[in-house]
Amino acid sequence: MAITITGGLTMSGGTEIVIPPPPPSEFDFSNPVYNSYTWPGDSNIGTVFAIAFGKDGEKFYVTDSTYNYREFDLSTPYDLSTATYVRGKNIPALEYSRGPSGMTFNAAGTRMVGQADWYHYALELSTAWDISTLTFKREVNINSQSGDTNYNGLQFNGSEDKIVTTTYQAGEVQALDVSWTSFFYNNSDKISVGTFPRKKGFAFDKTGSRFIIYDRDNQDLLIYTMTTPYDVTTGTLSTTYDVSGINPVGDAITNIVPSHDFTKIFLLNNATVWMISQ
Repeated sequence: MAITITGGLTMSGGTEIVIPPPPPSEFDFSNPVYNSYTWPGDSNIGTVFAIAFGKDGEKFYVTDSTYNYREFDLSTPYDLSTATYVRGKNIPALEYSRGPSGMTFNAAGTRMVGQADWYHYALELSTAWDISTLTFKREVNINSQSGDTNYNGLQFNGSEDKIVTTTYQAGEVQALDVSWTSFFYNNSDKISVGTFPRKKGFAFDKTGSRFIIYDRDNQDLLIYTMTTPYDVTTGTLSTTYDVSGINPVGDAITNIVPSHDFTKIFLLNNATVWMISQ
């Protein structure tokens, strides 16, 4: 039997046509699978306040209550059960008593933004992804510009000229301009997501057409769709997922960190990382 494809190509001799399955949907957690991880590889680790991944999930980072940034290798990307502690760097933040609430790397792994309530920090790595080469550059007090407090979670936009973060108390998602010489200044790129219920955490999807935050009071993940990619001012609530079945939840979740293909998200509380996959 021969199969002829438009254009004149003929295949015969039992040729099998394999149609690959469609790629998994991003941020589709209508049938979620939960996995939990406690802190691997380093017995000296304190209370973990913020997490980040690097190198397509081959690296994992935390900052904790001992004033350390810590780096782990993952032999299986995004599988924290395969983590091996590599090294750390002690950098006490000037306002560390407020507790870190977010950290994020640029795509090259040479720059990082840290967050402790309304303070935001610029840090640089002289060797990409090597946390021991991390150096503190500057801080900015966003409260002095915006009057807002309780920032939780952050991520770069696609062009890495903004970070976007969620304010717990003001009930806003805000985009903050990034300049690595003068660092941040507050601008008007923001959207109200409601003061009550209160919100925490932030993550874009792969194309920047949606973002996800956590509703602390109702224990839901909220997905907003944007008509203009990465422009949070154009966002409208499109999907709500109940995650109250994850324990512990409540106000403990502060970070939402996606995998690079956005089929997994990781929710941080002070004792555990929960992974939700589809």
